[in-house]
Amino acid sequence: MNGFGRYLDYLVIKEGKKYYIEDEGQRIPLEGEDLQEKKQVKAFIYKDHGHKLKATTKEPKITLGEIRPLRVVSATKIGAFVDIGLERDVLCPFTEQVYPLKEGTIQLFYLYIDKSDRLALTTKIKDHLKGNKDLQVGDSVTGVVYHHKKDLGYFVAVNYMYDGLIPNKEAKGVYVIGEEVKARVIFTHEDGKLTLTTKDSVKNRLEKDSQTLLTLLKRKKGVLEIGDKSSPEKIYAETKLSKKAFKRAAGRLYKNRMVEISNYSIKLLKK
Repeated sequence: MNGFGRYLDYLVIKEGKKYYIEDEGQRIPLEGEDLQEKKQVKAFIYKDHGHKLKATTKEPKITLGEIRPLRVVSATKIGAFVDIGLERDVLCPFTEQVYPLKEGTIQLFYLYIDKSDRLALTTKIKDHLKGNKDLQVGDSVTGVVYHHKKDLGYFVAVNYMYDGLIPNKEAKGVYVIGEEVKARVIFTHEDGKLTLTTKDSVKNRLEKDSQTLLTLLKRKKGVLEIGDKSSPEKIYAETKLSKKAFKRAAGRLYKNRMVEISNYSIKLLKK
């Protein structure tokens, strides 16, 4: 059946007081609001608790072949039932769970048709992510964390389509499975996979660090007792910046003729 598990356009058919749609010659009962005969509507075909085909005009949270974040409704002996936005929840079997699913948690799922011709979900989404052909180095992206390896980093589904990795050294914080992250592409691989970072670009970090240093100088009446030869510990205690970040920020202020730098002090110049 072409429309099973998909949200497609159909023409409403009325027989007596009931409404239907037709998919590949088969009439399927339709539920929805403001239904009118011969009106075109978008509908989603699924199976009810009796495994009979039904259609609804209500848009689901996921359709066949898609990856989306969904909430686990309950964890049972046969697997976890997941809310897809319809009257019937969909099963994610134990064999399709990368991690044991818990009630109330949010996880990325892929919707497929199982061997019994029923809609089912899996958290094993890696094989269903595509190779990137659109994104370039420097592009900003949104993704959802779907796996974590301590020795590698965080695996991310970028735009719910592409496979990305945030290496540990490029992670700005600690992320949990199912968390949405904002990132930047720093490398595109030949196989279409992406290497990402959630850290600010050097340019943005420099701007922020320079502003931090300038604000501190103004608070300290224009003088900080740290300079090029000060220890990293003393610089961090005064500014909460690494020595490398401090020297970059001080250098920028110096280039803009805003400060005077010595071995053990930095002074704000009077305009």
